[in-house]
Amino acid sequence: MGGRDGAGVMISRRQALLGSGAGWLVRGSRAETAPGGHFEVTPVTLFLEGLDPEHEGLRVAQLSDVHVGMMTPDRQIRAAVEAVNALSPELVVLTGDYVTTSVDPVEKVSALLGGLERCGFSVLENQHTELRLRHAPFRVIGVGDAVSHHEDVSASFRGCPARGSRLVLAHNPGTARRLPRGHGLL
Repeated sequence: MGGRDGAGVMISRRQALLGSGAGWLVRGSRAETAPGGHFEVTPVTLFLEGLDPEHEGLRVAQLSDVHVGMMTPDRQIRAAVEAVNALSPELVVLTGDYVTTSVDPVEKVSALLGGLERCGFSVLENQHTELRLRHAPFRVIGVGDAVSHHEDVSASFRGCPARGSRLVLAHNPGTARRLPRGHGLL
């Protein structure tokens, strides 16, 4: 599933959700959909008009779909964390599906993901924050989950400058189709 970028070119979920020079998507595969379940590391390179020159080549790792609990053995999650750390990204982002069901042990999420070397965190649900990366402002915009009806793109962007380096985080690929066009979004 993908969307279209500002030039009308088809973009994949990975391209819509991860960018800023070079990046990696570390995505889980649940045991029921992939034999043995595993995490896949996919390198992605994007070129974005309007990106602050300080952020050229910025390395971002996205970890998604870890499904802590019955669906994913702890050793696989630890291996994914080790894989992310080995990439030496400048920013690590997490985009959802931390657990599979309500009976999964939520307290294990921080224990298993706490080994990420770039570990300081904020939960961004329909809001944004500004980081300083390489001495320049870098805005991270978190859009709530569309499946659970918590997505509010307008609220996510409210007060966020329309230009500069901006990374939009969303778990659902369909969110890319509802983002503002022509504003140099990653």
